[in-house]
Amino acid sequence: MEKRLPEYFRKVTNMTTALNTKAFWIWGNTASDLFCATRTIDIPALPASARLISAADDTYMLYVNGKAVQSGAYWVQYQETNLLPYLKKGKNVIAVYATNQGGAAGFLADLELVGKDGKKEHIYSNRSWKTAGDIPAYNWLKNGISDGKNAKELFPFGKGPWNR
Repeated sequence: MEKRLPEYFRKVTNMTTALNTKAFWIWGNTASDLFCATRTIDIPALPASARLISAADDTYMLYVNGKAVQSGAYWVQYQETNLLPYLKKGKNVIAVYATNQGGAAGFLADLELVGKDGKKEHIYSNRSWKTAGDIPAYNWLKNGISDGKNAKELFPFGKGPWNR
């Protein structure tokens, strides 16, 4: 029997042509090698699908409502995950814990929500994400960072040191 990796480890290849996004590579407002950020979204009704594509330079772990759902360790390999099983009606918190081992640092995400009527909505990594200067208070993965600063937009997708 073939052993299969969990869906959240599935690699997306050739993302420079497969992804057309308005997402920004983001990071904190300091030169720290640690990046903790959240984005709180309100979902009035569960969508038909919820696809997240993300990457970080260098490593990251992504959480939805406190549950680990995706990880990545190399910025040229974008990860794609179905977030539908982790979303709920109402308030949802998307959180990222990322680290950088030197050189350029960044995190990129594009969440595409498709409603039951076919209407698409995107949640992009941009300055609307809230960051903390250090590891935030207990339960930040579930409750979000409400008192943090807005993330710093480094480069739009396809620009900067990553050219993707």
